[in-house]
Formats: sequence, structure tokens, C-alpha cells
Amino acid sequence: MRNMNRRVFMLSSLGAVVFAQQMSGAQKPSPRSGKIILIGGKKSHGLGEHDFPNGIPLIASFLKGARPFRGAEILAFPNGWPAGLAELDGASTLVLYFDGVQQVPPPLLNPPRIAEVQKLIDAGAGLVCLHQASTVPYGDTTIPLVEWLGAKRNGMFDRTTESVNLKPETPSHPVCQGMTSFTYEDEFYPTLVFNRDAKRVVPILRANLPKEAPADHILAWAFERPNGGRSFGFTGGHYLASLKQPQIKKMILNAICWTSGRTVPPEGVAVESPAASVQAPRPADLQSTSERSKV
Repeated sequence: MRNMNRRVFMLSSLGAVVFAQQMSGAQKPSPRSGKIILIGGKKSHGLGEHDFPNGIPLIASFLKGARPFRGAEILAFPNGWPAGLAELDGASTLVLYFDGVQQVPPPLLNPPRIAEVQKLIDAGAGLVCLHQASTVPYGDTTIPLVEWLGAKRNGMFDRTTESVNLKPETPSHPVCQGMTSFTYEDEFYPTLVFNRDAKRVVPILRANLPKEAPADHILAWAFERPNGGRSFGFTGGHYLASLKQPQIKKMILNAICWTSGRTVPPEGVAVESPAASVQAPRPADLQSTSERSKV
């Protein structure tokens, strides 16, 4: 009888452990925090091109008007990195949109900044890089962007401006939720160096670029890091108007939602409140890089 009771106790304990494990596995991952950080940089090029000081507030206004980000702390630094890097601590996602190489010195080629981003990456924070933010100086080995983002553009040797026909490459991926086929013109970077662990890189947009490189090229991708962190890159976004293209806008908002650990709605993230019509401030109205801009 004693042995039987002991056996029943062991089986009951084992069942409790299995049940606890099942319940734990069934839980959906939650965002590390509500904080989303957006970092821009100096404007360059012509009217409406590389207009990061206006692009960052515009993206921030979209986030503020979208249901999945209600209650989130959205911090925008339109002109560049905050002077106090501790501002980035605890971010669920970091969004970078700046000149990766043309600014002197390149904004990410800075040991304290690299260390701060690495700390976020190690903690499982999300990372979104738009346009040239995925570019590093040719031959640089100090910015581990391939490990952070899943890909990088190595130097400035290629670019092309074309009108392309696009459709979601991987419709089942959360970043593609609610997206449909579309055509639009932008500047893209055909040549990327991808992470060796190819199964972690998921194509989101792919297109043939006949003017520069007549073959299919990945223009946007999602990447899951070994520690569960999520990243997204998009080589388009040269023009401020690109951010307002409905499918591009939805893709970027989906990506920020997904990388921050939130659930992307089946129809994709939509901007529902009047914040969608907020006009981006003029460069002269923007706060300095060292100031914290709460949007």
C-alpha cells in the first residue's frame, strides 16, 4: 500500500509539472516594456529626400494613432542620438532612420552607442532599420549589424531608383498582415550581406531591379535572433513620401509592432485616431538632439 501511495504521489507530481510546462508554453510573449525609441539624423539630399528630422516625428504620430501602441511611451529623437544613452534603457524596440555612412562621422560608428544597442539586443529588444540605417562603412567590423539585424549593406557602392511591382513575399508572417500588392517608386539597395543562418531571415518584400541589377533582390526582411529578439530591415524609405504610401506605412507599423513583442492584428496595424493627420514639424521647430521628445 505504501509503495502504491508513493507511486500515485509521483505520478501526480509529474502531471503537475507537465501541466505547468504546458501552461507556460501556451502563454504569449509580452512586450519587455511599453517604450519605443525612434532615432533620426541630419537631413541630407534634396527636398523630401533623407528627411529624417521630419520622418521620425511622422512615424511617431502614426504609432500614437494606432491601437496596438495605446499606452506606449514613444520617445522620438528626430535629429540624432540622445546625449544621454540611458534614455534607451528598457526599450521594447529601437527604430533607426538616418544616414548610415554619409554623415561624418557615421552615427552608429561610435563605441558607446554600439555598446548601448548591444545591451538592448542582448536583452531581447527589437530593432528596426530603415533605408541607409542598414548601411555600415565598407569593411567595418565594429558594428555587428548582421548579428543584430540579419543583414547589412556594406558601403555605398550600389543603389537604384525604380518603380517596382511588389507583393508580400511571406504572407503568413506577422509583418505582412493586411498587406496587398502595390506599385511604387523608391531608392533601393540591391546588394546586402545576410546572416549565415539563412533560416532566420524571412523575406518580406522582393523585387526585380532591372535598371541596376536585373535579378530578384530582397528589399525588406524580418529576422529572429537566437535569444528570441526580433529585427526588421527595409532598404527603401529614401523619400519622406515613402512613409505615407499605404502598404509601406502598414509594413513599417507591423514591423514595429512585431519587433516590440506585440500582436499584429490580422488586418495589420492601422492608424485610427486623428494623430494620422498630424503634420511633421519643420526642422526649425524640432528639439535639439540632446533633448528628449515625447510624442
